[in-house]
Amino acid sequence: MVAGGSRVPSLVSSPTPADVVAVGTFLKHSPYIWLGLDPDTPQDQRSDKVLTPQDFIGTKVGIQGNDDYLFNFMSNKYDIPPDQVQLMEAGFTPDPVLMGAMDYIGAWIVNQPRLLEEQGFMNWVAFRFSDWGWDGYGDVTVVRRETFEENPDLVRRFLAAQTEGLNYLLENPDASAEIAVVYGVDAQLTKEQALRRFELQEPLVLGSDDLPVSHMSADRWNMQVASMIQYDQLELEACK
Repeated sequence: MVAGGSRVPSLVSSPTPADVVAVGTFLKHSPYIWLGLDPDTPQDQRSDKVLTPQDFIGTKVGIQGNDDYLFNFMSNKYDIPPDQVQLMEAGFTPDPVLMGAMDYIGAWIVNQPRLLEEQGFMNWVAFRFSDWGWDGYGDVTVVRRETFEENPDLVRRFLAAQTEGLNYLLENPDASAEIAVVYGVDAQLTKEQALRRFELQEPLVLGSDDLPVSHMSADRWNMQVASMIQYDQLELEACK
């Protein structure tokens, strides 16, 4: 659901022939962070430290897969010399940070901080990319263009059901956590873990745009695409 009129940006950047349309979003802000521990805060206390891009100069940062483009964005925007931050390949747990092998690790605010807390490390600190210019939507719902154009009622009904589910989650976290424990068998969550994730993700679900949940803004899409072009994440000809 895109608010703000009918002029929606078209972005072509995939090497695949897939033609899809973004129609809704679960998270209105990017959950991506660089996660570390604050040595100036006791382990059993929460940190109020605010990280800046300059804080990563001279550090080791573990990233997953092809997430180096996120560092390239930050490096270009804030003039961080690439050779002064050591990027390392990492998995999806914060273990390298706990072992001291890395200073920070790429993570999602709703996931890895919980793993640190469960091991007694409340003094985690997060550099939120959404606060520093990289704030695209997360967990976006997409449909094939032919479905969007030929069966719009199906798309509307799907989005209505998704939005109803999101609102239920926000209004009934306790019951939703019980459902997650029963049906989220791959994640093996406890009810407490599910509730903590809900707590961390709620600001991302609600957003700060005064639009209903699931809704997106054409202006936000345009701003994100423009920022990606400005800081060398997209070639201009990739957009139309």
